[in-house]
Amino acid sequence: MPIKLKRIFAGLIDLGIIIAIFFVLLQIFNLTIIQNFTDYPRWQEQLNQVFLDSGLYIEKDGQMVLISENIDEKLTEFYTLNQYYDPDAKALNYEDAKARSGLFELDENGKYHQKSTASSEALSDFYESELYKARFSLASREDYKDLQSKMKNVMTIGAYAALLISSLIEYFVIPLCLKNGQSLGKKIWRLEVKSEPSQKLTILQLFMRFLGFFAIELLPSLYFYGATFIISSLLALCTKEGKMIHDYFALTIVKEKEFSYEEKNR
Repeated sequence: MPIKLKRIFAGLIDLGIIIAIFFVLLQIFNLTIIQNFTDYPRWQEQLNQVFLDSGLYIEKDGQMVLISENIDEKLTEFYTLNQYYDPDAKALNYEDAKARSGLFELDENGKYHQKSTASSEALSDFYESELYKARFSLASREDYKDLQSKMKNVMTIGAYAALLISSLIEYFVIPLCLKNGQSLGKKIWRLEVKSEPSQKLTILQLFMRFLGFFAIELLPSLYFYGATFIISSLLALCTKEGKMIHDYFALTIVKEKEFSYEEKNR
């Protein structure tokens, strides 16, 4: 198999290992750091209370789930304190939505009641739609947005930290421990990393390879649908030397590992 294809397959293995380490670290982060060293649990409790106070949710098996009973009553109470939301801008408020649905009629006191001819399926669809709107109305409240923002920031920091550490392990720590600057993927495909100027790979070059991979290829790929990683892989396939972006960054080149005398004579 051509070395360029070996390089791509080795890179895919490395990426898979990074993803596996990432999820392990993220789980550790969630179970330890978030629960014990941040205000995340307190914010979660406050957010759950916002859900319960809205009347749109109930707690079931430790989770917040949308109500399935007394929906009309709960929605009416909800909109006495919250602004009505309609993405299609058809209804002005909840009462107007009921009037437009054709499923309700006014009584002598000016209150809407379900028509006797309204089918249960049509009513179910109506309430499902109105609960959907109410959730967006709830999400527009400042207390909700503030808590969600704080929790999202903590999770984002944890995700980036896990990604950084997992990349550092696969692209710097492991190559530092193994011979010839090999990651696990390169070891499987019997590839090694050489320094372009002198052939002797330095620790600084290994670190620069990691930095180039993480900052130039991996991180931008999260925002541009893998574009930078694909471009780097195409460089390896289409250029004479088969170098990826981080090779140019660290002045390195990947070659097939030379067999030792003992390996040749096994």
